[in-house]
Amino acid sequence: MRKFLWQGSSGRGYAKVSWLQVCKSKEEGGLGIRRVVHMNQALMLKHLWRILQEDTQSIWVQWILLHRLHNQTIWTYSRSTTSWCWKKLVKLSTLLKAGLDYRIGDGRKFKLWTDLWHPREPLLHSFPRGPTINGLPSDSLLMTVLQHGRWNWPSVTDFDIQEIISCLPNIFPQQPDTIIWRSNAGKFNTAAALSLLQPPSPHVLWHRILGGKFKIPRHDLSFGWRYLDVFLLWTGPG
Repeated sequence: MRKFLWQGSSGRGYAKVSWLQVCKSKEEGGLGIRRVVHMNQALMLKHLWRILQEDTQSIWVQWILLHRLHNQTIWTYSRSTTSWCWKKLVKLSTLLKAGLDYRIGDGRKFKLWTDLWHPREPLLHSFPRGPTINGLPSDSLLMTVLQHGRWNWPSVTDFDIQEIISCLPNIFPQQPDTIIWRSNAGKFNTAAALSLLQPPSPHVLWHRILGGKFKIPRHDLSFGWRYLDVFLLWTGPG
């Protein structure tokens, strides 16, 4: 793609603008070309999202929950004897984490020690002694420490437990546990994932020249965009 953009059929030429700039939207001063690596990651994150939602309509998701994760979550999965593809998919969960918001409801879905509902992330990572000290198994649901819409943790004087209790999130009683996306009105899609992977940049003032009423002809679009981008880069907005 780079060679086609800068060299064409001649096979000669060099890149005048960075590829990162090319892949920005037209409003941001680019050509709106999607980076293949980001597009691939966004589609993979969509698979992880479906796993988190425990999609009952997907046979693949149900198989993953039963045969891969068992009583674990993607946040605490640590088995080494598994496929290369699955390892790569789980590794991408670190990217997905930044866009998620866990809303605690009745506690019947979220796992107490292995889900991402607490500010300290999965408690099993930050507090591995928790299940033993509290007498709550590692596969316990969050409902075991909820009562009548309020927190009801066991009376334990351990310092780590007290730290966990000191920063507990809000509860939304009479609602099921839900995972929402922090932007895009709480809905996850490929576009939302792409925005996470490549955060938006400020819009450039000259992008309207390349479209709208005074639209530059298609065969001159690349030249006009390149001229404006490079010229303003060297001269500045003033």
